[in-house]
Amino acid sequence: MTGSDQVTTSLDRPLDNIKDGDVIYTIAEQGVPMWLEVQHVDNIKDGFYASASGYDVLGKFVGEDQCRVEILGQSAIPEELFTRLRASLGLEVAKTTRELMGSRVSKVVQKGAGVVVGLSRVVESYCGLWETVKGDPDRWVAGGEEGGAQETAQAGEIIALIQGERGVVVVQLWTMKDTDAGNSLHNPLTLRAIREALLDKDIDIKLSLAATPAGNPIALSLMLHAKKAPFDSWATHLASLGVQSALIADTAEDKMLIGRILGYSLPNIQEHIVSRQQECTPEIVESVSKELTRISDAPPTLPWREIGDAQPSVKGSSTTKIPSKSGFGAKAKTQKGSKAKGKSGNKKKR
Repeated sequence: MTGSDQVTTSLDRPLDNIKDGDVIYTIAEQGVPMWLEVQHVDNIKDGFYASASGYDVLGKFVGEDQCRVEILGQSAIPEELFTRLRASLGLEVAKTTRELMGSRVSKVVQKGAGVVVGLSRVVESYCGLWETVKGDPDRWVAGGEEGGAQETAQAGEIIALIQGERGVVVVQLWTMKDTDAGNSLHNPLTLRAIREALLDKDIDIKLSLAATPAGNPIALSLMLHAKKAPFDSWATHLASLGVQSALIADTAEDKMLIGRILGYSLPNIQEHIVSRQQECTPEIVESVSKELTRISDAPPTLPWREIGDAQPSVKGSSTTKIPSKSGFGAKAKTQKGSKAKGKSGNKKKR
């Protein structure tokens, strides 16, 4: 059974019986993927509110695997993240990050104008992913092809960190060269995991900025790490090098160093190096081990903490207040051409 089979919920009628907290993965007409985290479904006939890539949207079912999405307004990126970005790198970088995080939906859906998106299915809920990672953390720790499915991989890595199974996680916020490089940030599961990590007193962040020789920013990554040696020192070292999740390191030594700090298994790191037509020698492995000890002589003990039966503390990816039911009703009446065939979300539970 593949990671996708284990994580993705694919139903005969995937939009039936949708409930609060579900994440819907869908493809827009332009081929752009979108993730919608359902925020409210009770007593809403054939529709839902959701957060999607920096926007709050109104969704209406128009078929067994289709929904019509309309932007209600822009929702803020996690305030905790925006505050850290502004304090560390300045207001302009913080604003750029916010704009890029919302750009994917705005390319597809203009405010006040609906668009029908198809091939929709329920992927997972955050609480469901939390339990999946807890039951099999290695899939989000070792790296390689055995990791989580596309829709849950980055969020699963952050949850593994929160649960104590990883020491360092790198999240690409944006790159100037490739606007799709920060795709994971368009996923509300990832945004919710970032919010949870930022509110955790035992987890800290470093911001890793890559720039041209002239000093112009080209990429920004977020280093999430345990406030414990050696992980704090290792994350600081990666940030000082300007390491980016979406940009591949040049040398085999750098690939080995980054992979070891991120906790990937040695065979998976070696396979990655060889796949780039580079040689991975025992001398490289030994040299990187010495470098890691030089950075911090503390052993990388995992799990670095035990969470027991603790459950997620963050209730959603968006901090925007959900509109009233009466507001939804007024909005729904103004929509035209929407022949809803789906069912309301509160009839029965999966």
